[in-house]
Amino acid sequence: MPETELSRYLRFLRGLQERSGSRAVPFPGGTAFFHEQFPDSWTHNFLRVEAPPGAVTAEALAAQADALHSAQGQAHRRLWVGDEATGEALAPGFEALGWGVGREWIMVHRGTSPEVTEGLSVSRLSDEEVFPFWEELFRRMEHVRSEETARQLATRNLVLGRRLSVQHFGIRVDGRLVSACDLYPGEGLSDIQDVDTLEEHRGKGYARAMLQGVLRTAREQGLAPSFLSTDEEDWPKEFYGRLGFERIGRLYTFLKVPPKA
Repeated sequence: MPETELSRYLRFLRGLQERSGSRAVPFPGGTAFFHEQFPDSWTHNFLRVEAPPGAVTAEALAAQADALHSAQGQAHRRLWVGDEATGEALAPGFEALGWGVGREWIMVHRGTSPEVTEGLSVSRLSDEEVFPFWEELFRRMEHVRSEETARQLATRNLVLGRRLSVQHFGIRVDGRLVSACDLYPGEGLSDIQDVDTLEEHRGKGYARAMLQGVLRTAREQGLAPSFLSTDEEDWPKEFYGRLGFERIGRLYTFLKVPPKA
């Protein structure tokens, strides 16, 4: 069967997952990935479900997550499902168990490079330049409950970004980095991740200008089409749509957040 745009992107994502972990553990229905250096990173300590629809239940997967995460000394539980039919079949079971169900749109930008907004300069950033921005963002997140976790997550971005040849981009205002994102290169494609702007600087067109510049750079480097994923329940999907991104699929995450200490 010919590879589709969606299957090509999912294959790329699975490759990133496998290259980002330090340990892979097979289990009935999939593979768990862990990174011992960054135990607070939920996105790098998770179970990837690989079973077809109906082959495994939410209850069985929750039990696997309990066992595997507990063995790593982790309080969170997280599963990732790239197959839409499997994810949708599992969602009611996880909702009944009280887990959070995340549905993310997979979007692709295929068109010509958009014109960059005049007056805003998009810069390529070094690890050292973007590191303080990451720390500040993580420090502000609801589920990041300590300075140690914020620094661990920022260090994770730096270490794994080097391993995956990630390119960092951002916009400065009065010398301060206020908006940034990452470009993950693949074979003739790219993935845009971690698009964010400091809350007090939102609504000023910085993210739009940054993405316009990143899309142009990706095309110039032969890394188009460009993909991203975004929460189905949140407003950025409309923002990305206005920039020319189109929805081509959906992926799922199932999350059990640890209780507050």
